[in-house]
Amino acid sequence: MDHMDQKIPPHALIIEDDAFFSELLARNLSRRNFRVTTVEDLDAAKKYLVKGGCDVVCFDIVVSGGDGMKRLSEIKTGGFFKSTPLLLLIDKEQEPKVLLWVNEDAVAYVVKNESSPDEIASKIETLATR
Repeated sequence: MDHMDQKIPPHALIIEDDAFFSELLARNLSRRNFRVTTVEDLDAAKKYLVKGGCDVVCFDIVVSGGDGMKRLSEIKTGGFFKSTPLLLLIDKEQEPKVLLWVNEDAVAYVVKNESSPDEIASKIETLATR
């Protein structure tokens, strides 16, 4: 099989300020044949997305740099990943607020401290292959 017949692996952008968790998630996705880019905050994500796109975004809404939900909404409506599948990593107490937002913007979420990196990687894989 030549290079032209090979499928390009999906590309995941992880927005996560916990370096250890980000690395675990990136390893799990790499084992699933993903190309992975990790950034620590929304400003870095915005700079990255200006250069090129990705197939799925995983975003911890508690990242440094302000109110994650508000900033995410600004970036999403700004077109940076308007049509890109999005998985939010949330804390349990954020769930009621996130549910309303998720229903309006067709994104998915998982409660971070109730999910393993492997479970999150599986969810990302499902979103990327829709």
